[in-house]
Amino acid sequence: MQKSLLWRLLAASCALVAAPASAQVSFSDQTAAAGLTHTHTLDFPNFGNPMVAGGAVGDFDRDGWPDLFVLGGGGVADRLFINQGNGTFADQAAAWGVDRLHHGCGAVVADYDGDGWQDLYVTSYGPAGQLPVPGNHLLYHNNGDGTFTDVAAAAGVNYASAVIPDGYGAVFGDYDRDGDLDLFVAGWEWYSDGNVLFQNQGDGTFVNVTAAAGLVDPLVKGFVPTFADMDGDGWQDLLLISDAGTSRYFRNNGDGTFTRTGGLARFGSLNGMGCAVGDLDNDLDLDFYATSIYWSAGSGNALYWNQGGHVYAESAQLSGVDDGGWGWGIVAFDCDNDGWLDIAETNGWSGQFEDFPKRLYMNDRDRTFTETAAAAGIQFTRQGRGLIRWDYDRDGDEDLVFLANQDGLALYRNDGPAGHWLRLQLDTGAHPGLAPGGIGTQVFARKGSNTFLRYLEGGQSYLSSSEPVLHFGLGPATSVDELRVVWADGSETYLAGAAADQVLTVRSGLPLQVSELHRGAPAGAALSGARPGERVAFVYSLAGAGPGPSRPGLGGLSMDLQQPTEVLGFTRADAAGVARIRFQVPAGAPLKPVAAQAFVLRGVHGADSVKSNAVTRPVLP
Repeated sequence: MQKSLLWRLLAASCALVAAPASAQVSFSDQTAAAGLTHTHTLDFPNFGNPMVAGGAVGDFDRDGWPDLFVLGGGGVADRLFINQGNGTFADQAAAWGVDRLHHGCGAVVADYDGDGWQDLYVTSYGPAGQLPVPGNHLLYHNNGDGTFTDVAAAAGVNYASAVIPDGYGAVFGDYDRDGDLDLFVAGWEWYSDGNVLFQNQGDGTFVNVTAAAGLVDPLVKGFVPTFADMDGDGWQDLLLISDAGTSRYFRNNGDGTFTRTGGLARFGSLNGMGCAVGDLDNDLDLDFYATSIYWSAGSGNALYWNQGGHVYAESAQLSGVDDGGWGWGIVAFDCDNDGWLDIAETNGWSGQFEDFPKRLYMNDRDRTFTETAAAAGIQFTRQGRGLIRWDYDRDGDEDLVFLANQDGLALYRNDGPAGHWLRLQLDTGAHPGLAPGGIGTQVFARKGSNTFLRYLEGGQSYLSSSEPVLHFGLGPATSVDELRVVWADGSETYLAGAAADQVLTVRSGLPLQVSELHRGAPAGAALSGARPGERVAFVYSLAGAGPGPSRPGLGGLSMDLQQPTEVLGFTRADAAGVARIRFQVPAGAPLKPVAAQAFVLRGVHGADSVKSNAVTRPVLP
């Protein structure tokens, strides 16, 4: 499609990185070599659904190598391919207890109970050999011993609709910011009330809060839900990509409720299938892309550039990404490691969309894209549905899995071009107020004058979820100057000088609470998670949060506070491990943000000290 020169000129002002053009990216089909032998098969005549074929990626055995779960469709059992660490996989579904024969639809991975092991949620229309019935969704709890146990009924998430079998995509997210993962399930059937929000109660159970949250809409034919903080206010909004013109955009009000937001061009006319969220133009906010059906100019996929305040500019046609055929799954990923997110799309249907070529849209860094799937070696033309991105061989570039309805899957290995990279895993185990795995976290990587944003959301493309790791392509750079991690509660962690070409685990600090700060009034701060009797130092900076120096006596810990800093005081943790300090805000304190941080002085000469995240509060009149 002819791209608009005017659009290129206008968009060039938004480009943050004027890098040279990338070398041609290359993929190769490694399905057979990897041992991923699986053919999706439907259970005719009981379940002949042509829209399904899903899967999910997780490191289920915690060996550092991502594993792959795929749904069988009812004609064959589900498969769990455990990564052997040498480019091959072994099907261990039976040993893990997930070789179920059922009418499965979609899958999503997250540690819903915060025990450190990734669990698996699967939507299903019920057992094979019978007609679909409600109440058969699965929540596989990871037992940490190489097995799963289905606890969906006990947890209260085995259904979306109590009357009509329904349930397609699902997503985990912490919409209420209480530190545990809630679950939204999308339903496609008319009048099924199958679009359901389940609130995590923190005890292994969930409660249906759809009505209380203001999300009831029986006309929505939901396919893919996504939780993401689209306006940067710290609260995860809900994108519900849906069929037949029923897609919805819900703004999180921050009080347990959502408000439907309108005004998005073409949003109400989409046959929405898949969704990808990411900073596609490197302007440090989240854009999103939805797949649909391309019939003629003005139809097809939709690409929404974030303008701030839940306002978007739609430009799929101008950007060259509208014609994806009958689109389904989609992922945003930096496949050439140049720092810019590219887009892969799968597709397929009967008639004119049979044997349709898949799409690989390479980011031209000016809000336009160039389609290069065939040139990159992606020859998959089957009935594509789910699509997954992951780095299965841990070589620093992201690979793809295409899932097909009533056909075999395909693993495409990314073979280059070479470029430096950094991958981040997030560990929130020390902070019970943050969701497991760091879902909802924003990370900003700065190199020189260029800054890149990646956001970790617990969602899907279409019936499939990708590896929950943040990937930064760095091009020729061998390090990043600064990593700024903004956790879901707004607290921050900084790392300086991280070397490229590694998988880095970023751990959240201990939880620090700081009260409101008013001129001339008393205030307080409290650190949780210390050991009883430990000495805790409270430090603040009027210059704000940022990368700071390491301090003697803190075990080499670096402050996440800009200089100069001041010590507010010292105190000891009580029997519950909580250290508290009270102080008076000066009457003449400047009306500006103040950043605070706490340090637990642990070990001989502080060698084993630990810290909180940096917390920022404004000084108010």
